[in-house]
Amino acid sequence: MSQFKKRIHLFNCDNTYKLEPVEKLLEKCGIDVELVEKHYFRLPKMSEMVDRIPILAMDMAFFVVHAHECVLSINEEGAGFGYAKIYRALLKATGGDVIIVIGGDNKYKGEDEEEREVISRWAKRKVFSQFSEEYLDGRKSFIFSWNKKHREIHEQALLHHFDPNKNGLKFEYQPDQRKEQPEAATPPPSRLEEVIHPFRRCFSLSGEQQYESEPPLKPESSLRHYEAVTGAREIKECRAEGSNISRKKASTTTANNQGAGSEEIFRPRTGETIARLSYSLESQYAYFFLKIIFKCTTFRLSLSLELSILGCNVSCESVDDAKKVFARVLPSLRLSKDPFVGNLPITKVEEYLRDYHFRFSVLMVDGYTVRDGCDDQRSKELQRLVRLAVDQVVEKVIILVCNGQSTTNTYNEFIGQINKLEKTFVATVNNGKLAMDPQIFCAAKF
Repeated sequence: MSQFKKRIHLFNCDNTYKLEPVEKLLEKCGIDVELVEKHYFRLPKMSEMVDRIPILAMDMAFFVVHAHECVLSINEEGAGFGYAKIYRALLKATGGDVIIVIGGDNKYKGEDEEEREVISRWAKRKVFSQFSEEYLDGRKSFIFSWNKKHREIHEQALLHHFDPNKNGLKFEYQPDQRKEQPEAATPPPSRLEEVIHPFRRCFSLSGEQQYESEPPLKPESSLRHYEAVTGAREIKECRAEGSNISRKKASTTTANNQGAGSEEIFRPRTGETIARLSYSLESQYAYFFLKIIFKCTTFRLSLSLELSILGCNVSCESVDDAKKVFARVLPSLRLSKDPFVGNLPITKVEEYLRDYHFRFSVLMVDGYTVRDGCDDQRSKELQRLVRLAVDQVVEKVIILVCNGQSTTNTYNEFIGQINKLEKTFVATVNNGKLAMDPQIFCAAKF
């Protein structure tokens, strides 16, 4: 920690976001400061504030903006609008010690991103081209984003920033193990749930209604036993071939034995998933209803096993771009015109690839994620995911880098490592267009 008390000033234009959350962050971190002074100014008075900044006694500054301002232009040279003048005046007055806070950011993709990122991917996408990497990863500064208040990761990042021993080092978040709640001792989910679950987030290239699985039956249902297994796990009573579902009653069941049960095995033509049902005769209506659900699921699976297009928690813009690209190239390919398209956390993409085996799989990643560097945690996870996909996919894994081609060493290093793997190919998409001739792409890679 610094050996002298810092004089910190907080700035916001047009009262777009309150400065009190930043004060609370400083208090929570226990930062020993000499003073914290807040400045709200109107946009027409920006030039006056720029002239006033050099005479303010400050060691550090926070510049706070709102996530949903029409244009987040903070450091764009020669733009003619935005906050570049005041931001650069703050950099000069503090010797470069300025942290940007983007408040009102409600675009985080779930708790996983909130826990592990100091700025949402959505917000980062809007501003990352304006800053060099060291102003984003903690080596020189940070850009924070949150909705109404800061999170634990922002506290750790700010402490990293104030620690003189970590000057020039990237910030690596270490979750507080004491806050992790012990997992409940619940039985593992059935295999059937694992298979059906991904379809809750799926959508087609045409943007039609999402595939939605039925919720699991309650224990008090008249179906007395419900179990799902994979592979050839002791199939005793009967066997289903292809997409047909066959039914075989036990030989001991007679017309007079109304209370006896029989076993039914479902095997969808793809996926090798077997579901065993024991049911009573009075629950036949429920049984046939469930049978229809399995047929629909089997049909969807058979459509999706040629090609999957999986987003690794990418932005909505990247998903739309990928859908546009493959809507154009699919007619040229001898593949299903209705591939599975999903945007999931990396851990869920890994689960999905383990459960299904595709001929081809496309993994979408945001360009700035690759640009952040090969030693970044997210980049390492992507490399691990690609290796898993290579093991699981039959013919080819396409890594689609969306809106972020770069000539930086980190980008080239990442692409080089991926291209060393067998069955991989990296393609770049910008604004919905491939960076190569689509016909060459189809001919060479499919």
